[in-house]
Amino acid sequence: MVTAPPLTVSDVPKIEPLYGDVWTPNAAVSWSPDGRFVAVGGGFTAGVTILDALSGRSVRSWSVPGDIYVLRWSPDGHRLAVGNELGVVQSPGWVYIYTPDGFLEDSWQAHSWFVGGLAWSPNGTEIVTTSNARYAIWDVATHARLWLDTNASSWGDSVDWSPDGRLVAFGSNAGPAIYDVFSHQLLSRPPSVAWDERGVVWSHSGSRIASSNLAGCTNVVSREGVILWSYNETKLGPFACSSNWASYPAWNPTDEMLAVPTPVGILIFDGGNGVLLRTLAFPVDRYAPSTITGNYGQGTSRDLAAAWSPGGQAIASVGTMSHPSFRVWGLPHGSVASWVAAFEIAAVAGIPLALGDDFLTLLVRPREFLTSEAKRSRLLRIGALLLLFAFIVAVFQQTALEFLGRAFGGFVIPPPSWFAVMAMLSGALAVIPVAVSVRVFRAAAWKTPRESGATPRIAAKVQGLALLPVVWCLALGCLVWSITLAFGIEDSPALGASLIALFGGVGVLLATRVVSAASGVTFYRSVLALLAVAGVTIGLSFAEFLAVVVLLSIVHFVPTGDLATYGIRIQFGFGIAPWIASVVALAVIGVGAFLTQSLPAFWAPLYSRLRARGILDLQSRRQVLDYLGTHPGVHFRELLRSLPLGSGNLYYHLQVLEREGLIVARRDGMYRRFFLPPTSESKIPPGTDRT
Repeated sequence: MVTAPPLTVSDVPKIEPLYGDVWTPNAAVSWSPDGRFVAVGGGFTAGVTILDALSGRSVRSWSVPGDIYVLRWSPDGHRLAVGNELGVVQSPGWVYIYTPDGFLEDSWQAHSWFVGGLAWSPNGTEIVTTSNARYAIWDVATHARLWLDTNASSWGDSVDWSPDGRLVAFGSNAGPAIYDVFSHQLLSRPPSVAWDERGVVWSHSGSRIASSNLAGCTNVVSREGVILWSYNETKLGPFACSSNWASYPAWNPTDEMLAVPTPVGILIFDGGNGVLLRTLAFPVDRYAPSTITGNYGQGTSRDLAAAWSPGGQAIASVGTMSHPSFRVWGLPHGSVASWVAAFEIAAVAGIPLALGDDFLTLLVRPREFLTSEAKRSRLLRIGALLLLFAFIVAVFQQTALEFLGRAFGGFVIPPPSWFAVMAMLSGALAVIPVAVSVRVFRAAAWKTPRESGATPRIAAKVQGLALLPVVWCLALGCLVWSITLAFGIEDSPALGASLIALFGGVGVLLATRVVSAASGVTFYRSVLALLAVAGVTIGLSFAEFLAVVVLLSIVHFVPTGDLATYGIRIQFGFGIAPWIASVVALAVIGVGAFLTQSLPAFWAPLYSRLRARGILDLQSRRQVLDYLGTHPGVHFRELLRSLPLGSGNLYYHLQVLEREGLIVARRDGMYRRFFLPPTSESKIPPGTDRT
């Protein structure tokens, strides 16, 4: 937001919700002159809260006596003036001067009734206040009253000081009443009407004054009080401009646009001609039901006050509901998506660079790759490291996606320390599910746990190899997602879930080929093995999380700091919706695998011949078949001595041939002897030696 360009009229259609915060003070809002902080006060939550403008995080809070109606930063940003009502009904109105850290510098009673409006002089030495039909000017250093008008108008809740310091505009019933600060003469006052003027504000150039009232009217007048334009939605006259009241308006820094908060959202007007450019209705339906005023759907954001950032990059507002009570609008977080894209690029490019040519061969031709004894041994040696790598990358990736989802989902972004704690907690809770998943993978990916090469250590290494294409494809999908967001495409839960499910499904397909090549099982069984791993890790992760919740409730643990503010989020898996999409994709893959493994009877002969041709494309497998044709019943050691193949290579080919029914194995004491089956003649394609 700090580095974003100022919003212009042409940017209005592209403005989006940046984030919303819950249970903040919601009666008044003011942006600090340096643009770093936003002060909110009063309403459902008493006191003042200073929010970080970029993320929405609460920086500090303090209590203020009574009900707050208005607060304003001093021109230098070193003090904050607060106007309130010290009581329940028609009680005295006080002014409090605080430092940004919440230290009370001074306070005094300004009026016998509440302080409805307050404004600093441009030089920061004086303050003007309003209360009902009165306004007063005060010396801030001595809080001495310099002047008091007891009959400014019949009613008024707002006041603003002109940028040149010469005039003040008082919110009278029909529009702004303009006074000379030095002579205290009334220069202009519109005819009185029976509606409250809820807000009045000078333009930054000092040439115009905007005002709005409870009848929904918005007016802009010149410095002399001449009406330049008015907004009347219902065309029912000046006393009923809209079915919705309008509240404290705000000019953007260039005076090109005027933001007027209403119950249906923030009305954005062209400051020059009064054309309504857009209504910004905050998506309150994304948040929990408002615990005070009930839950409202889209289009009922109930905005009460608005403020532009000093640089014009964003609009802040408060609304009369607890969820969310504070909202910020602006252009999408392109820089946030760019940083996440950089992380994903590092993963997408780093894995192939680290593994070299082995990565592409493993991804595209895993069977050919794993038949090479040297390459197979080399990759299996680092397989356990790849499992650890996949686990760590998943945690980091989920942390990045959590950050991305909050930035583009309209939620407050917690501090880095919260993300670090959640990543460490997620990593700690994922250790047991990952360890159990290795056992499950071993049981599902091999025909029998006692099979040669089916030790837990080998299973962990093979699982690491199988997860490598999944991690890489998911990183590629997240990269596409972050790039689309960086280019301004509107985010939605369906977009992220669809991309992750699509690329994750491709990764699973590639992983099944690795599992089949390493363990010798069918494609169908490989899919089931990966589904079993996913189900176990998800189930155990949720079970652990629930166990932690129960334990914390038993010991009466009360979270503090960031944990109390932002809660606990376990970053394991890819969220409920994406996981459901991925499981559905895997189920479709499983059905397809079942159909390919259980073809109709009239397809079986053709399918068998085509598959046999593919199986026997390798000369080494034809050598095994030729040798068994002339030496039936030989055992593994004799085959190893007689054929120019390594032990791993030979073992793998025997697994494939036995799986496809081209050979059979019989146990003879401590040996497994191999034969050609009686029906194998029909499976051997022409050109193969049948001796």
